[in-house]
Amino acid sequence: MKTSVEKPILIKKTNSDSSEQKVIYHSILVGTYDKRPLIIEKWNNNGSSKKQIRETIDKKNRVTKLEFLRNDKLSEFGYFPIAKVTYEYSENKIIETAYDKYEETLFVDKHVAHYQSIYHLNKNGFIEKVERISDFKKRDSIWSELNMSPPSNAELQEESKEYQLYYYSGKPIEIEFYKYSYSKLDGIYPVSKDYIVEKDYQEKYIFYWMERGVEQGVKKLKSE
Repeated sequence: MKTSVEKPILIKKTNSDSSEQKVIYHSILVGTYDKRPLIIEKWNNNGSSKKQIRETIDKKNRVTKLEFLRNDKLSEFGYFPIAKVTYEYSENKIIETAYDKYEETLFVDKHVAHYQSIYHLNKNGFIEKVERISDFKKRDSIWSELNMSPPSNAELQEESKEYQLYYYSGKPIEIEFYKYSYSKLDGIYPVSKDYIVEKDYQEKYIFYWMERGVEQGVKKLKSE
């Protein structure tokens, strides 16, 4: 696992031409006051919900973009700051980039989280490692509005390190937002070899479509 302070990585896009892509919609539910959890209520709802995900899929049946919408506009739901996620594919890599509702990449000062994950796959399609790329340079405008000094790079790096350890240390790897995709990687859900599918999700959740999709995707990965 790696956190970088360098400039955003520019990777040549391999997505298909827009004319070769298709779009589907999924209705979503969120917790009280629009806070987490954010879950799929129904796959493929034909764009009929006020709160939904718009998924763009390329000709190889791979998700290239997920947009979280409220009344057809990019939206953040409560503590869920991600409004758009894009995917780029190259040999043995999947690049996941997250944006806010203003279509700006996330930065540590505002969201703590990284803005990009680069998943490295082995020859069998399992994730061997992941790089988490963070932006420590950008600052939230709130500091100037309050006439206060923003946090230093050192403080932000420490905060990001604690975040990484809390959410990822010692845990199996999965492509983070693929669970909100119906198509995924042509039905495959790439994970690390130590990933264990949740067995009792149908008893635990009223809406378990995401978990079922993950299970099916992991099974397909292991059978390839």
